[in-house]
Amino acid sequence: MITKRLITIIAAMSLSLTTVNAAAQADTQTPIQMNILGKPVSSEARPFVEHGTTWVPLNPTVQALGGTVIWDAPTRTARLQLWSHNAGFTVGRNTVLYERNGNKQVMKLAAPIPMKNNRVYIPLRVLTQWYGYTVQEEGYSLSIQSPLSSNEALLLQGDLAKARQWVMSKGLKYAHFAHKPLPYQKEMEGSETIYLFPTGRAAPFFLISDGTATFYEWKNGFIIATWQGFVPVGSKDTLHLFLDGHIVDATGVQPSFKAYFYYRIGELVTSRHVTAGHVDTTGNVKILGDKWSVNGEVSSQTGSFTLKLPDEARL
Repeated sequence: MITKRLITIIAAMSLSLTTVNAAAQADTQTPIQMNILGKPVSSEARPFVEHGTTWVPLNPTVQALGGTVIWDAPTRTARLQLWSHNAGFTVGRNTVLYERNGNKQVMKLAAPIPMKNNRVYIPLRVLTQWYGYTVQEEGYSLSIQSPLSSNEALLLQGDLAKARQWVMSKGLKYAHFAHKPLPYQKEMEGSETIYLFPTGRAAPFFLISDGTATFYEWKNGFIIATWQGFVPVGSKDTLHLFLDGHIVDATGVQPSFKAYFYYRIGELVTSRHVTAGHVDTTGNVKILGDKWSVNGEVSSQTGSFTLKLPDEARL
């Protein structure tokens, strides 16, 4: 009787250990299908889970996101570049040097960077913590998306006024720079913000803030700053100086468009001045709305502040 009971216990323990080992093997060996920005990633290298960490293949993942990877064989280091973000992942090390917009920091990982079948893998959390992507894991599938993916249709195809309002109120919170941002400069009193939307579009657009002009466009699920320049103080106001091409220290060739809808906000001490209007193909500026406020109280207002021109249609 005792012998039979002992055999039963041993058999149960053996079954339990077999189940645990099988789960552990599945944890490391079962390939995960990856979907990035709405498209499946075709690669022999698949993500895997090990010790509670999801690892993704560096090269195909970064390429699908629009970035580049350079392999340094002598140091066994893969250097990632996505926008103005750079990171170096050295095989066998559990620390990563990360640089964003010129600011450097060291991140410690839970485990050393692995290489499998000549492929370097990185922790999935790098993409969420450093770059702001959202991740959804379900079974053996993995989806990496931009947090702005639900707004893409509005931004590129939706109502112009609503899309521009979204850009001005929320969109720039998630913006990234394709290059190191220009240092902050301010040559005027108060503050000034000017949005220049090419007619028929909500993105791309120019933003001129306190004399720094930045061109933003939609790329791979994010609003990306791809050009910058300074508008020095001159004999005209900032908008006309910009339209006349008075730009210094530009980071490349300035994009140009035929006409714009513009929205300007100027503030000095307790006063606030808002104008909206049209820049035509000859560079002439027509004000369609004008509003003055003092201490939050509107003192005068004329015209319209709808964030689109009369009869303006999508391009």
